[in-house]
Amino acid sequence: MASLVSSNEGIERIYEMKGRLRDKPLAICVSEVEQVCRWAKVTVPSSLLSRLLPGPVTTVFERGGDLNPALNPGLLLVGLRIPDSSFVRCLVEQCGCPLALTSANLSHSSSTLSVQEFRELWSFLDVVVDGGVISHGGRGGEEEASRLGSTVVDLSHTGSFSIIRPGMCVGTFIHTFVHSYILGVFSV
Repeated sequence: MASLVSSNEGIERIYEMKGRLRDKPLAICVSEVEQVCRWAKVTVPSSLLSRLLPGPVTTVFERGGDLNPALNPGLLLVGLRIPDSSFVRCLVEQCGCPLALTSANLSHSSSTLSVQEFRELWSFLDVVVDGGVISHGGRGGEEEASRLGSTVVDLSHTGSFSIIRPGMCVGTFIHTFVHSYILGVFSV
């Protein structure tokens, strides 16, 4: 599910449709690594972001001043994603601003991998796009691993990171950080 990050009504509709608690923040989606710095105060080199994004990682930084205050009000941090999907990245580019997004399911339900799995929500949505089954890598077992969602990592502290949600690529993420950038872990 997604809405323009600039749309207060769209953000509110996401919470209502999912039955999502207001204290559970929404991430935003941008189309290019270079855009992350506009919406957040980035503490890592762009070369590191380019190794992680696009992909199944949500990076968390201190929110930037241009971000809609109605998105996750009262929170200093914001999650940013660049999905593997070229369709989603193109959609963000065409919209001209980031999308507030979350998985297409009811809160506390398993993440969906196909449009058929969230059929009960269709009548509440303005558009449903069938981009096929979500799978990262296409090898055996990877479709089910995709239900874990993105690995959410807090990078808001210079020189260290914290895993907020392990997600589907936590091992790859930690290897990239610890071995390539020698960052410290402040919480796992």
